[in-house]
Amino acid sequence: MAVWNLGYLPNDKYEYKPGEETGERVTTEESVSIPSIVQGLECVRVNGVCLVTSYPASNLKEHEKVLELGERVGRMTNREGEGGGQDGDVESRLEGKGFRVFRTKGVGRDDSPQLTSFTRIK
Repeated sequence: MAVWNLGYLPNDKYEYKPGEETGERVTTEESVSIPSIVQGLECVRVNGVCLVTSYPASNLKEHEKVLELGERVGRMTNREGEGGGQDGDVESRLEGKGFRVFRTKGVGRDDSPQLTSFTRIK
């Protein structure tokens, strides 16, 4: 199992006080997180799970890239459980592997965090 909790990084110098404008915050970036997730998908064994929580309110671009990755990986696996693809870096790196991809999102807020799960089936 591998887990990513994307978004704001802990910062001991930042103290949020209700009612104040938010200060400069450090967040995860898709240029680092997406390759890390793909590397995790390469390493996970059959029946293993990779979980990614992304936050549209803290980094919309990164959140959208996670959703795009989920779509790409999910499309690589057909109903018979055959994995692998013909083109693209992600597809070539995950050649021969199959995944089931699911998303869970909180109800009631458009910017709720979203959990994307990748379960390796082949």
